[in-house]
Amino acid sequence: MNNQELYDSLLVELSEKLNILPDKPEEAPENTLKALWSLAKGKPVSAERARDYVPESLTDKEQEKLKGCIQSRLAGVPLAHISERQCFLGLELLAGPEALIPRKETELLASTAIDVLRERISGELAHVIDVCTGAGNVAMAIASQIEHAKVYAADISEDAVVLARRNCELLGLCDRVQLHSGDLLEPFRELQLNNKVDIIT
Repeated sequence: MNNQELYDSLLVELSEKLNILPDKPEEAPENTLKALWSLAKGKPVSAERARDYVPESLTDKEQEKLKGCIQSRLAGVPLAHISERQCFLGLELLAGPEALIPRKETELLASTAIDVLRERISGELAHVIDVCTGAGNVAMAIASQIEHAKVYAADISEDAVVLARRNCELLGLCDRVQLHSGDLLEPFRELQLNNKVDIIT
C-alpha cells in the first residue's frame, strides 16, 4: 500500500470509529492522523500543531508504528499520551500519564490570570503561586507571557513535578518558574512570600 492509500484508508477508519470528546475538538480525525503520522516519523507534535503538517513518506517500519498508534488511539488511549504532546495557549508541552492533560477550559483560567497581571502589574516584579500545577501548563503560560513574573508552582505528585520540570526546561523558563513538591500552599510557607503574592491560580 502506498502512502496516499494508507493515509486515505486510515482517515476513513478514524472518521468511522474515533470517539472525540466535546472538549477536544482539535482531535478531529484528520488532525489525529497527522499527529500520529508525524510521530511515526519521529517528530511528535500535538493535534493542534499537526493541522499544518504535510505527511511525509513512511517506510514499512514507520507504517507499522503508525498502525499501532492508530489502534491504541481507537482503543481509548488519549492522543496526548501517545504523542506525548499537548498544546496549551500556543505552547507545545510535553504530556503523559504523570499529570492531567491540559484542557481548553483551563486556558480560560490562565488567560484570565495573565489579563489580571497585565492590568495590575506595570513593569514591576509579579509573584505568582500555581497550586496543583500538574504538567505546569498554567505556570508556563503565565511565565511565558508576563515578562516580570516569578512563578512558584507545586504539586503533591512527584511524577507531575518531574513532568512540569521537563516542560520548564523545554520552554527555557527555569529561571522564571520555581517548582516544588507538596500539598496545596504548604511548599510555599518557607519561601517567606507573605504579602508579596499578586495572584494564586
